[in-house]
Amino acid sequence: MSPHNHPDNEVLFSYAAGTLRPGFDLVVAVHLERCGSCRGAVASFEAAAAELIDDCPPAGMSPAALSATLARLDDEEPVGPPPAPGPLSDRLPLGRKRRLLPGAWSAPVKVAHAAEDRVYVVRLARGNVLKHGHAGPEFGCVLTGSLIDGDTVFGPGDFMAHDERHNHHPRVHGDDPCMCLFATTGRLKVDGFIRRVMQHLADV
Repeated sequence: MSPHNHPDNEVLFSYAAGTLRPGFDLVVAVHLERCGSCRGAVASFEAAAAELIDDCPPAGMSPAALSATLARLDDEEPVGPPPAPGPLSDRLPLGRKRRLLPGAWSAPVKVAHAAEDRVYVVRLARGNVLKHGHAGPEFGCVLTGSLIDGDTVFGPGDFMAHDERHNHHPRVHGDDPCMCLFATTGRLKVDGFIRRVMQHLADV
């Protein structure tokens, strides 16, 4: 089943241009694995960028540029083995899991990100609710199960985006556990939920 909730074109363009914040780009990449329409949009943005580059006048190069490049290649470390096959969402490099509640845990994702950002996976069980606000942007993507936030149900592959203007309380939808990948800036703002749980998430 294809996702129903997607990044907007500005986010997809930034992803294609390689200008998204580290960690946030991972959330978009996980969504793209399941979303053909967004992959098509990214490919169109990349093609348009390539045409712009083709229209640029050629840059001058020094006579020694080729030999200098070849010398650097000789100094490179050997290339390691190819990445393991399978979906990116199944290969997220998780750190130590922290138990939040019965059936619920969080774990940091070991990827490069800004010091003020957090990238983590959360697993929630039926009945768990995350009522909170944000100090900055948040990107999320459902990995398994589903969440309901307001009137919207987010299933596997669905993309979520919020910022400091949003206070919300997503909860698990249905009987099955839900796992999500998140990238956030700053600490989550607790709003009437279990502080111990939210503090764990803020400290990932």
